[in-house]
Amino acid sequence: MSLFTLQVNDSGSWRNVMKFKPVFVAEAKMQAQRLASLSYQKLKLRIIDAESTVVVYCEGPEYVWKAPEWRVL
Repeated sequence: MSLFTLQVNDSGSWRNVMKFKPVFVAEAKMQAQRLASLSYQKLKLRIIDAESTVVVYCEGPEYVWKAPEWRVL
């Protein structure tokens, strides 16, 4: 089974937060966005697939999820 990974970058390097099934990507995005908005730091978040390809990303202070530009059709 292929899993997605939520990652956070708070000081220049990406760290894994959790792995989850792709079916839960909407819930993971919503909860990660809510949690990041509580931080006093400007965090970067991203979700990657099993091949380490970025699926979506966001960064503060807005924390609006976006697809990487190369994925936009």
